[in-house]
Amino acid sequence: DCGSRPAMQTASRIVGGSEASRGEFPWQVSLRENNEHFCGAAILTEKWLVSAAHCFTEFQDPAMWAAYTGTTSLRGSDSSAVKMDISQIIPHPSYNADTADYDVAVLELKRPVTFTKYIQPVCLPDAGHHFPTSKKCLISGWGYLKEDFLVKPEFLQKATVELLDQNLCSSLYSHVLTDRMMCAGYLEGKVDSCQGDSGGPLVCQEPSGRFFLAGIVSWGIGCAEARRPGVYTRVTKLRDWILDAISAFPTSIAHTVPPVHFSTNSNMVNTEEVNTTTGATPTTSPAPAASRPVTAARPRECGGRPGFSKPSKIVGGTDASRGEIPWQVSLKEDSRHFCGATIIGDRWLLSAAHCFNETVPEEIEAYVGTTSLNGTDENAVKVNVTRVIPHPLFNPMILDFDVAVLELARPLIFNKYIQPVCLPPAVQKFPVGKKCLISGWGDLQEGNDTKPEILQKASVGIIEQNTCNFLYNFSLTDRMICAGFMEGMVDSCQGDSGGPLACEVTPGVFYLAGIVSWGFGCAQAMRPGVYSKITKFTNWILDTISQLPSGGTNIPSSSAIPRTSITAIFIQPSTVTASPASRTTLGTKMSTTMSETSTALRTTETAKPTQTPG
Repeated sequence: DCGSRPAMQTASRIVGGSEASRGEFPWQVSLRENNEHFCGAAILTEKWLVSAAHCFTEFQDPAMWAAYTGTTSLRGSDSSAVKMDISQIIPHPSYNADTADYDVAVLELKRPVTFTKYIQPVCLPDAGHHFPTSKKCLISGWGYLKEDFLVKPEFLQKATVELLDQNLCSSLYSHVLTDRMMCAGYLEGKVDSCQGDSGGPLVCQEPSGRFFLAGIVSWGIGCAEARRPGVYTRVTKLRDWILDAISAFPTSIAHTVPPVHFSTNSNMVNTEEVNTTTGATPTTSPAPAASRPVTAARPRECGGRPGFSKPSKIVGGTDASRGEIPWQVSLKEDSRHFCGATIIGDRWLLSAAHCFNETVPEEIEAYVGTTSLNGTDENAVKVNVTRVIPHPLFNPMILDFDVAVLELARPLIFNKYIQPVCLPPAVQKFPVGKKCLISGWGDLQEGNDTKPEILQKASVGIIEQNTCNFLYNFSLTDRMICAGFMEGMVDSCQGDSGGPLACEVTPGVFYLAGIVSWGFGCAQAMRPGVYSKITKFTNWILDTISQLPSGGTNIPSSSAIPRTSITAIFIQPSTVTASPASRTTLGTKMSTTMSETSTALRTTETAKPTQTPG
């Protein structure tokens, strides 16, 4: 088997998540009925929250409720916690308790909440905002640790889920889904929201770095069961009603902004076209206001995470756990790390051709099975390299065909710390926006050649090819792929060259999408990392391994910025040097499996309906 991580232990304490950091979900709210956590909600403005209508079918008196925000602790014991009283609850007038259709409600606070770095509004998307299938988004809440296990976590939990095709999900649920519903999760289960998460946010990060509210936790059959993904209220279908409901009261809508995307013909951001839908008037509201506010706030006014501290020790990453990246290789010459590589077979590694500028293959040592740069732990294995075969079309001036195959002196013995990554077929697609992993012992920050002692990892998004080509003055070729974020902050850097860009294609199975190749600076805004696109080289790699052709290793230096530790690097005149930026790890996914099937709204009330909606 390839691409697996047998040494990585999955957590069984919740249905697919891990603890959130302080400030990571500053829009998250705990709704409490008689001081007991009952549902989640999300902050829209200083005075308004949004949640699920089904949370309030039995407890409709606002005086029975309190909202807690600014904290990840269910007890709300830290200094940033704020308790808020509710003045009114407005469920959607078309909410159907039998089918869970129109499952949305807005809540007005008695007093405006003060925004801090731990309390922020989420962005409300336009009706025309598109959240594509397979996009990775985040769910959060204090729901049950597992299905039918009535214990809530002390700290806020988070998990990454994938947006699923509507027709597929509808078929899984016997076609009871409506246009006001959307599905997220995985067909194999393991990651899901559960009872107690109801009303909480499903948020998606856009290239601007802002988080938009895509869905509201609504219902599902069981929790994290195979072929039973979570069902969420689709916010784009109900956002006009949300705005109408809020606008009926004398409170400004300061924090609903249109989605943005990067335009390939300018450096500005453009709003998408809006196709509005008509919402009904809440039955509990007074006469509607004359008009809805028409001035959108600036994107930086919502969906930000100013209190989410990002480790500053390298360009966007955190320490990898032992066995988390078992295909990672450190290539060393004279005991000095100079490039990364990836295990693809028991005698074969893959790296970047530009790594082997003035290197004699017999002087290269490959270290595997360890996260330590010194290779001091008992799992470390050192193997000599006997052959380096760069691609015959490698162009050192533009770093095209930047790939090389390395043959080891002896076969590796695979164990839980040493595993090959899967080589993708030539037709494999890695969709735009997909979150993938980069790893390496590269520089801690741009311009600082200090290497970390422990292997670093980070999550980066696959970037649309035309957009990236525009950012790099149309210098990309079909053998290149970009990954990172428009705002920068997360990137590979010098010393990471040749290392893997690995994507989880099926749960627990990783495929090699790219090889760290080049970039302008490290983690700069509008300058994502550029990687050799493996699908364009799969056939050459397999032919090379099977035929054992000879190849030269004396490769001249590049005019772009290769991500090696070699000091003889020449920078193009158009390159702008930027200050170092911080790195963050996004969307850690843990998993557990569930057994018993039951359809339930995701409140903590056990007496809620258990029948399938419809």
